[in-house]
Amino acid sequence: MNKKLVNCIIQLYNVGRYLVDAVDSITHQTIGFDNINLVIINDGSTDNSQEVIESLRFLYPSIVVITQENQGVSAARNAGLDFCFENFSAPYTCFIDGDDKYDPNHLETLIAFFKQYEKMEIRIRNIG
Repeated sequence: MNKKLVNCIIQLYNVGRYLVDAVDSITHQTIGFDNINLVIINDGSTDNSQEVIESLRFLYPSIVVITQENQGVSAARNAGLDFCFENFSAPYTCFIDGDDKYDPNHLETLIAFFKQYEKMEIRIRNIG
C-alpha cells in the first residue's frame, strides 16, 4: 500500500490536445506531486489521447493508466475509484476532466477544508 494524501482521477475521451495542461495542473500542486496518486482513465478515445498519455507516462512513470472501451464518464470514474480503493490508501479522492485544470493550490485548499470540517464534526459529536 502506498501512503499519499490524494488520489486524483482523470477520465478522458478525445481530449488529447488539452491533456498535458490537465496533468501539469496536477503535477504542479502546492502539496507536491509526490503526495498524489494520479490515475488516468482513457475511455476509448479515438484521437491522439493515448499517445499523449504515453508521453506523459515517460515524464511521470508513477501515473497509472487504464484504457477501456468507451463506456461513458460514470463508468470511467468508477473504474478509477475501483482501482484506487484496491491499490491506494490516500484519505481523499478527487476527479478532474481531461480538458480541465486545477489552480496550483486547489488540492491544498480542499484538504485544509476537509480537515477543518473533520475537527468541527468531532467537536459537535463531543458536545452532543
